[in-house]
Amino acid sequence: MPKRFTNRTTEASVPCTKPLKEQAALKLEFANGSRIVGIPEGADQIRSFHPWGLLMDEAAFQPEAGEAYDAAVPVCQKIIVVSSAGPGWFADFVNDIV
Repeated sequence: MPKRFTNRTTEASVPCTKPLKEQAALKLEFANGSRIVGIPEGADQIRSFHPWGLLMDEAAFQPEAGEAYDAAVPVCQKIIVVSSAGPGWFADFVNDIV
C-alpha cells in the first residue's frame, strides 16, 4: 500500500505561515515569505498580480489562455503551460514550436 501524504509531512518539509487548513482558499503562504496564489484566468488578472512565475494547467480548455499567456510574457520570469490534447490556442501554440 502506498504511503499516505499527510499535512504533518507537508508542514515539516515546507513550513507555512499557518497550518494548511487555516490558509486562504486560493493562497499558500510560506515561512520564508514566498507564496503561491491561485488566480482566475484571463489577461487582466495576470496584469493585476504581476507574478514572478505562471503555471497554466489544462490551457487547451481555458478560453482566455492565449491572452493570459501574452500578458504574462513581459512580467513573468518563468512560464509553464501544460494541457491534455484539445483544439484551439494550446494546440496552435504547441504546433508552432514543433
